[in-house]
Amino acid sequence: MPIIPVGLYDTIEGNIVTLLAAFSTAQKAIDSTVGFNVGRHRMRPVAQSELPYVHVWLANTSHGQGSGGRSSHNEVAHFNVDMHVKGTEGTGGLPSDEAAMARLYYLKEQVKYALYALAQADFGVAVGRIAHKSWPTYQTVVQRTPETEEQLVFGQWSFDVEYVWEANEAHTQALTRMVLSLQVKPLAPLAGVDKTFT
Repeated sequence: MPIIPVGLYDTIEGNIVTLLAAFSTAQKAIDSTVGFNVGRHRMRPVAQSELPYVHVWLANTSHGQGSGGRSSHNEVAHFNVDMHVKGTEGTGGLPSDEAAMARLYYLKEQVKYALYALAQADFGVAVGRIAHKSWPTYQTVVQRTPETEEQLVFGQWSFDVEYVWEANEAHTQALTRMVLSLQVKPLAPLAGVDKTFT
C-alpha cells in the first residue's frame, strides 16, 4: 500500500472510465453498432480492431481559484477524452470519410451524455468534494490516409474538474501522550459574588 495517498484526480479518472464503459454496455444492449471500447493509462497506438475507442487521460493539474489554507487548497485537474473512430466504405451507403465523421459525431454525443448526466454530477466521488466541473470543449482531428476503403478520424473532449486538495501526513504515528496547559485569567470581583473556589 502506498504511503502517500493517490490524488483525487486518479479516482475521478478511474470513475470516468467505469461510467463510460457502463454506458457503452447499455448502448450495445439497444444497438450493437453503437458500442465502444474505453481505457486509460495507454501510450501505445490503438489497433483498428479496437475502434471505436475512447481514451481518458489527465493532461495537467493547476492551482484553483478557491480559498485555501495551510493544509488545503483548491486543485484543478484538466482531463482529455480522446475518441478514435474508423469509417468503412459503404457503411450506411456512405463513403468512408463521411461514415467516419458520422460515427465520430455520434460518439462525441454519447461521451458528453454519459459524462454530464445528472447522476454523474460528481463522477462517483463523495458529494461536496467537487467544487466545479467545466462545460467541455471539443475539437476534431482528421488523419489523412492514402486512398483506401477506410478512413480514420479523431475527436477530443477537454474539461476541468476543481476539487479541494488536502494535505495528508505521509508518516503517521499513534497518539501516545498529550500535554495540555491551562491559563486562568482572574476577573475583577463583582459585588455579591462568591469568589471562593473549591
